[in-house]
Amino acid sequence: MKIIKTVEKLVERAERKGVATLNKKVNEGYYSYSMVTTEVYRVEKEGTIFTLYHYETKTCQVDTATKEILDIYGESVSDADSIFTFLHYFGIVLTFGYKPVNGGFYASVNGQQIFIDDFDRLENFTKAIKEVEKFGN
Repeated sequence: MKIIKTVEKLVERAERKGVATLNKKVNEGYYSYSMVTTEVYRVEKEGTIFTLYHYETKTCQVDTATKEILDIYGESVSDADSIFTFLHYFGIVLTFGYKPVNGGFYASVNGQQIFIDDFDRLENFTKAIKEVEKFGN
């Protein structure tokens, strides 16, 4: 897994300010030369709950007081890396990955790969990660 320093810095800033965002400028259209600003990462802090967003999609939420993972969602390698970095910052070490051909986004918990596509709802994916993690400890 890859540690993304930008995510670490955003978490540190969110600890102080409550929210931290990284934006980038991108071309608006194929033939257009106008630039628009797009949000790449955002970290929000509300009490002890921190939330990570990647391209405006909530990818991870954790309660830092209990170190409980409240939500996990991903669709890419960059989601996997940013979630890994985000949780690692808070001392939660889980491995994530993305296999587009055979399964999609997954969490590796106690040697078992749990694929998001095997679940009908996001809550069930997050619950499965918690259950396997609890069972293995």
